[in-house]
Amino acid sequence: MPRESKELSALAVKRLPEGVHAVGGVPGLLLQVRDSGSRSWLLRSVVGGRRREMGLGPYPEVGLAEARSEGARMRGLIRGPDVTRFPNGKRPAPPLQRPNGKARRSRKFWTNTPPKS
Repeated sequence: MPRESKELSALAVKRLPEGVHAVGGVPGLLLQVRDSGSRSWLLRSVVGGRRREMGLGPYPEVGLAEARSEGARMRGLIRGPDVTRFPNGKRPAPPLQRPNGKARRSRKFWTNTPPKS
């Protein structure tokens, strides 16, 4: 769990210098300020033992309050499957499993054997 950071106001967010800054309100909610001046919202979390960063949108179009609410919503979804790999929540169908050994040479066996689940 990310450490708690002080909640920044909208004015403080607007004045942040270049770098990645925690804005508070939601654990892992960050504002990335690039050297070009562009700003974007990130939500950093651990999913399946790996750190993930999800983009929530650019700063002027997505305000502080909206980023916090979207970050909280995404945090709730993270407790389920890996939302960065499967954004629509559906996992792809498992691939067909091929038989091994002598059965691989038998076309009849291959066509009549259902895939393992």
